[in-house]
Amino acid sequence: PPAVVAPGAARPPQIILEQIPPSVLLRDNVSATAAVCDAAVGAGATRFVFSSSAFAMGYSHAASGPQAYRPRYLPVDEAHGAMPHESYGLSKLVGEEVLECAARTATHTSFVSLRFTNIVKRDRFGELPWPAPTRDQPPTMMLWAYTHEDDVIEAHVASVLSPSAAAPGAHEPYLICAPDTRYAEPTLPLLASVLGIVNTPLTEPMAGNASPLSAAKARARLGFRPRSWQDGKGAHGGPVAPDTAGKGGAATPGDGGGGGEGGGGG
Repeated sequence: PPAVVAPGAARPPQIILEQIPPSVLLRDNVSATAAVCDAAVGAGATRFVFSSSAFAMGYSHAASGPQAYRPRYLPVDEAHGAMPHESYGLSKLVGEEVLECAARTATHTSFVSLRFTNIVKRDRFGELPWPAPTRDQPPTMMLWAYTHEDDVIEAHVASVLSPSAAAPGAHEPYLICAPDTRYAEPTLPLLASVLGIVNTPLTEPMAGNASPLSAAKARARLGFRPRSWQDGKGAHGGPVAPDTAGKGGAATPGDGGGGGEGGGGG
């Protein structure tokens, strides 16, 4: 086959509450990813697209305190480094490592991992923005980001069709998210007052309610053009069509898709 898209799960996922033991979740997600990868490479696939998760970057069940996720800089991008705090994010990161390993020997196949955030379904998109979070009920930082469900679909299609997504014998991760948060309030003051995230170095300006995550790499290499609740309630100009020449290859209200958090593909 020219391309294979893998969700990376062997059973319906239980995310956030994680009602299955961490060892089982790790076993199922990682073994399923490895099995599909092996089959795809063996069948001669030239592009493998993995539904990973932004949770691999560092989701934590604790929004504050010593177990909370604290970014090294903002906005978080692929170069930041992954710091998962729970078994689902860890399973996705290990799945990506399976692809890194495969890329060293399967030099005719290119590998793409899409680290998408919580999905907001199109029929719930009009409910954004949400009320501003409070210190009494703080959502962990990764849940401030979101992705329209159609953007997740389009990112997968672009990952299959775009020659620039990954070179043969290489693995490329991409963060997939909207350019803003679920909230109308400015992000940096809100992070400080709600989560106590202060004095974090910035690699670029974060004006207004900018997302704490960056999809700049996906914009540049996949032609990713994410929807925002501020763009006429979901209307946008559509994705940039990739050059296909030579292709080879919730736990919270309104969220859905890959593994409850959306961000995973389960």
